[in-house]
Amino acid sequence: MNEHSFDFPATFHIYFRKEEFPVNKDLFCFFSPKFQSLIQSAKDSSIDLTDNRVLDISFAMFVRACQQLPYSINPSNYYDIRYLANDYKVKHLIDECNEFQEKCIKSDLVIHRLYYKIRKGSHLKKIIKIVAYNLPDLLNKNELLFVPNEYLKSILQERTNSMNQSQIFNFLVKKFDNDHSSASLFSLLDPSKLTIYEIKWLLDHHPLVNTSFIPAEIRARAKTINDEINEQQEKINEYEEKIKNDLSKSAFNQVFHRLKHIKNKFVKHGQIHKIVSELGKEEFEEIGEIEKEQSVSDLNSQATEYEDRIADLDLKTQDLEFKFMQLLQFLESK
Repeated sequence: MNEHSFDFPATFHIYFRKEEFPVNKDLFCFFSPKFQSLIQSAKDSSIDLTDNRVLDISFAMFVRACQQLPYSINPSNYYDIRYLANDYKVKHLIDECNEFQEKCIKSDLVIHRLYYKIRKGSHLKKIIKIVAYNLPDLLNKNELLFVPNEYLKSILQERTNSMNQSQIFNFLVKKFDNDHSSASLFSLLDPSKLTIYEIKWLLDHHPLVNTSFIPAEIRARAKTINDEINEQQEKINEYEEKIKNDLSKSAFNQVFHRLKHIKNKFVKHGQIHKIVSELGKEEFEEIGEIEKEQSVSDLNSQATEYEDRIADLDLKTQDLEFKFMQLLQFLESK
């Protein structure tokens, strides 16, 4: 990356598709012998250099490199800039592209090389094989998601049978979520090497996904196992519900016994009349009503009816405890 920036006056204009780039003609000629020869035939102070093989953003970066402005080479623009650097004979940029290629991990460039070849209309058989060879390292890269389906199909056909089917399945699901037109690619999978979950996903997404490639015996086996899983899940749900109920009963009993314990403390100190007048009859009588109407076994069996009251009773318990401590301090001071 060139980090130096110089302010050279614009003396010429380059057009690239719909974009206009003001440049310093002399500086561009200094870096590019080809550009110098091109502008000699220009009739005015502008020239159109549109090239459909190159992305707009890549050409903009190339112009910056030829104007002593900050620029960067990355996997997405490397092939375009390398092509432009060689075509326009920009030596310092050719050297930098070579240096970038040496430092860059090969798999990081492969998909962008495919895109570049597609734009050029080049023969793709060789690059398809290269992408397929590197596929295990590419499946988690977002760039692969945007490869057109026709080329992705060729890539998968080269490699599908020799790879972990679940890895390819997960990639295709992500691709499908972004683009339902990729549904036909699932038929490239080997259903005998997929998990029950993956088979079920495919069957659940029919008819968007054509599942005719899944044999009848695999469908039947998947259904049987899935039914068993559902049955076990129901048992798990029932067990979880039982645990929740048991915990609710336990929590209610803890609150009840705390209330009863506090009442006994009040009785022991002979201060019932003071407590009643201090707290109000409602809270204190509620404890007595619970004792009269319910046995411990009844409380356990009907605890679910009191779930909404537990929080309220707990707050009252804390209030009773606080006021009881105040009472004890009062008694001790006498």
